[in-house]
Amino acid sequence: MFDMTNQNTNGLLNNSVEPCSPTVAEATVTEIVNGETKPAKQFKKRTRRVREMNPDGTISALSAWTRTVSISDIHRFMECPGAYLMWAEGDKPGERTVGDAIGQAVHNEIAKPENERLTDVTKLLKSVPETERAQVAEQVKTLIAKAAAAQDRDEARSENTQKEPEPMVWFDSYTKTWWYAKPDVMSLSGDSKGRYLLIVDEKTTKGRRRNHSSAAFFFAIVARESKALGFTGTIKTVIRYLRDFQGNILEEPMEDSRFVSGRALNERHEQELHGIQATIKKMDETWESGRFALRDGGHCRGCQFRMSCPKNREWLEARQAERLAAEGARASVANDGETVETQVSGNQLEAA
Repeated sequence: MFDMTNQNTNGLLNNSVEPCSPTVAEATVTEIVNGETKPAKQFKKRTRRVREMNPDGTISALSAWTRTVSISDIHRFMECPGAYLMWAEGDKPGERTVGDAIGQAVHNEIAKPENERLTDVTKLLKSVPETERAQVAEQVKTLIAKAAAAQDRDEARSENTQKEPEPMVWFDSYTKTWWYAKPDVMSLSGDSKGRYLLIVDEKTTKGRRRNHSSAAFFFAIVARESKALGFTGTIKTVIRYLRDFQGNILEEPMEDSRFVSGRALNERHEQELHGIQATIKKMDETWESGRFALRDGGHCRGCQFRMSCPKNREWLEARQAERLAAEGARASVANDGETVETQVSGNQLEAA
């Protein structure tokens, strides 16, 4: 786990939150599609919980699976099944990291018409330390301007452009799950080779990760199978990076573009689809068992549940015990030194 020895953990270690409730706010049924009941994806209200860890290093599910998946769910599960469970069952996460706060602020603002965007974006950055907030706000304003300009160029050569569109939904009969996908921008566009459905996923991070391309592919599959915007042709996905590898904001965003056929998937795409389905099958098996492993590692530093995770809580409590023991030892040594000095002074007085 990561080192949080310099952070205030009293609220956590005093168990100031409510114990875990046996009930969970379940997703509500929104409609029937092709004879299948489609559950809602999002919880309206999340619950602050303290979960207990099982002897085998897992946490237990509190409810049955709604059989809904997004690409974020898949990535969370692959990284740490326990963190995925806490998100899926509506646990309230802790404070966002600075990077998460920047990404959320940028995505929220560029989805609005220009005349409705906030002039003071610091209101969106309450989780950012006050000493950093003004500097981060300037970055956010620049990122919004760059992303908005790129979206305007897309819109100029497209039709039926949708920013922050309603989630696309498709029922996968192989895994018997509902797939939800929500890109940043979706529109009908084209070039000299023909028309295509354009899907854009904007990134405010400096990293280029494998899961970025898998997310774009997931969006394309759901769009293809759900016939998004009534289109059945080729799908073009664009991962739009607003920063370079060092974290500097790019003058012009860098774009990673890929195409997915609206007719038949090629062999590579078939393999990628099967990989997603295999992971979902594993998720299904884990829900059946009711136990989700807590995996520690570098990802814990940016985890939204790092302060409520029982494995991390155990680590924090052990570090606090070590600190208290070290402080006690130092105090004991200091007291012993004072006693010796007092005895020496007393002997010197007697000798005089």
